[in-house]
Amino acid sequence: MAHELTKTDKMVYYGQKPWHGLGIEMPNLMTAKEAFDAAFGWRVEQKELYIRHGNEFLPVTGSWRANVRSDNFESVGIVTDAYQVLQPEKAFEFFDEVTMDPNGPKYVTAGSLKGGRKMWLLAKMPDFIQIADKDRYEDYLLLSNSFDGSTAVEILWTPVRVVCNNTLTIALNQAGSQKFKMRHFPSIAKAKSAWDFLG
Repeated sequence: MAHELTKTDKMVYYGQKPWHGLGIEMPNLMTAKEAFDAAFGWRVEQKELYIRHGNEFLPVTGSWRANVRSDNFESVGIVTDAYQVLQPEKAFEFFDEVTMDPNGPKYVTAGSLKGGRKMWLLAKMPDFIQIADKDRYEDYLLLSNSFDGSTAVEILWTPVRVVCNNTLTIALNQAGSQKFKMRHFPSIAKAKSAWDFLG
């Protein structure tokens, strides 16, 4: 299952149906609220970890926490207490700041992968390149994030229409070092806008 869309993941798209045939088709480009409600609607909560010892549950000592989805209470990662969550809803706020269009519809695809361990947002930019009256290359702004601590928050320009883990990997690899990255440290929680985030 290379697309990595599990039964508990959702993805939404506008336009051409993804190659894997999954997802919720939207009738138009989405606003942040439309995309968030359709693709997520959940938050990540940090919970203490416990181990079972006989009939007792004892708290795990140290600095480890479980990141848990608020809708199904499934763990999406074990992280240290230094890890700061960038909530899906907050990620949309960042993007609305970057595109300078807080209420306009611009989201082409959005979704989670691997049971919610990863997420992405893809916003359509107004520019495109037309080649030989046949091929049209769109310009997108992508935000990728993980809740299991495996990656930083990354923002990049890409011509790749992200609809799954395969296309997300292609977009990230093509960008190389040409992307903005921010680790999940306390500074991410203090950022009030994308401009704080992008520095």
